[in-house]
Amino acid sequence: MFGFRGSVGGFNESPHLLLHVADNAVCARVILPNKARGGLWTRLRSARLAHLMSPVLRDMAPAMAKCPGMEPRLILKQRHWRTRNGPRFRDAYLDIDLRTVRGHPESGVKRQPEWMEAVQHVIANKASNLELQVGATFPYSRCPPIRMPNALDHVAAAWIGCRPFIRWLLAA
Repeated sequence: MFGFRGSVGGFNESPHLLLHVADNAVCARVILPNKARGGLWTRLRSARLAHLMSPVLRDMAPAMAKCPGMEPRLILKQRHWRTRNGPRFRDAYLDIDLRTVRGHPESGVKRQPEWMEAVQHVIANKASNLELQVGATFPYSRCPPIRMPNALDHVAAAWIGCRPFIRWLLAA
């Protein structure tokens, strides 16, 4: 995890970047944690999420062109822990392809605004331990460039594509 310059508090209190290397994919995301300071969740309640994600999708387009198989994602998840050191329980996990905001015929992704509306509804009525993630997933099976020596260039390009969202977060 990589924090932003000037961030206050730990990773669970400030937006940060996440690089996750899993068995089936690499993920590069911007994380808005549940306990984010600065009224970010309150601001997000009144933001038009589809309008906030549209520039992210636009800025990720060059990265997607250079890295076939890259998937722009928005993930909303809710977890809880019974004890401080115990296992976590995942109560909800909503993983949306950002291309559903406008549709993307080349990849076969249809325009489906109801997914952003669902996320907007959950955020507007937030009463749980939510985390929002915006970024990209690079599945090994469908994204050959992520298996090449320059894979980190694609990860960096995904984070750079998230710049409109990062700027929004830092404007608080």
